[in-house]
Amino acid sequence: MTLMNWNWQVETWPNFTYEISDDLQQKIYEYGKGAGRLDGIFKQSDLHMKQELLIDLMVEEAIATSAIEGEYFTDADMRTALRIELGLSDDSEEDIKDLRAPPLARLMIEARKAFYVPLSKGMMCAWHELILSDPEVCKQMTVGNWRRVPVQIVAWSSMGSRRVVFEAPPPERVPKEMAQFISWFNDTDPNIGSIKMSGPVRAALAHLYFESIHPFSDGNGRVGRVLSEKALFQDLNSPVFISLSPTIEARKQDYYKQLSSASTQDMTITSWIEFFVDVVLEAQAKAEQKLTNALKTEDLLRRHGAAINDRQRLIIRKMAEDGPAGFIGGLSAKKYMALTGCCKATATRDLAALLLQGILEQENRGSATRYLLLLKNDPDLDVKR
Repeated sequence: MTLMNWNWQVETWPNFTYEISDDLQQKIYEYGKGAGRLDGIFKQSDLHMKQELLIDLMVEEAIATSAIEGEYFTDADMRTALRIELGLSDDSEEDIKDLRAPPLARLMIEARKAFYVPLSKGMMCAWHELILSDPEVCKQMTVGNWRRVPVQIVAWSSMGSRRVVFEAPPPERVPKEMAQFISWFNDTDPNIGSIKMSGPVRAALAHLYFESIHPFSDGNGRVGRVLSEKALFQDLNSPVFISLSPTIEARKQDYYKQLSSASTQDMTITSWIEFFVDVVLEAQAKAEQKLTNALKTEDLLRRHGAAINDRQRLIIRKMAEDGPAGFIGGLSAKKYMALTGCCKATATRDLAALLLQGILEQENRGSATRYLLLLKNDPDLDVKR
């Protein structure tokens, strides 16, 4: 007799149930309003800024979605790979140290360009090949096709004890399960499907449903997050300016806890839906702040023009891009020197000039002196809320 532990073993599988509370409905409404604001802000950007912002977004997504699974890429490799793929760089892939970066860059671009294309097995298998492009990995498992082996997700305690967190359906069930999943995903596509639901809820369901099947030997989390973004893109009929993985990475423990809880035999997944919608809203808020800061920064640089040198421009853009989290405690003269490669006297002179122009403000004195960037609100840059 088989014990009933997992959602896919339940008779009602895959009919998940959940409640849309008034609070959750309000969040879905706020998501729609936020999407409109993001679109309005993005349209104010010139072509060059749009390109750079999208590259930043895809770099963050590629690095974060890999980091969640314990794989790490450098910003430089991912940025170079994306610029080459977009035809914005004269470099070649030989200039990239990590050979896994170019395929992942292609995935980031393809997922956005072909967001409107109905989901298919071929599409997901192509994504899988781009995610697991390392030849050594390809020797060890099936890449670019459904798995042929059982899969268990195991957690180990500090004392070395083993606990099965999730066991996926047996491999012989995967083709049928994935055919059903693909049909569901396309039936809920707001552009071609007959089943209507909000974008954030569909993104949450798609991720959980896919992860519960776990159709690949490895890389399921990364494919699942691409699917969630595809659902959001289709909801707004545009590859919206949003990146889920950095927010998920920041909340990784909660993410795994919620995913594990939602994968058990209880098919009621309200908690998972609420968690994922919160992730979407947080990612959207971060994207809006990033876009707004970029516009304010470029406006500031235009207004000050030749009064700002290249070193100062670099620092202003860096401070605006990284935000408080990237410059904890503010900018110091020492950090200015490290980022620009200038001497102490030049750094002191540059910082004094930025203070005089009201671009930076000073905190503390002496060796504890720190500088904060002042991005003033410009009413011409505001988007009606």
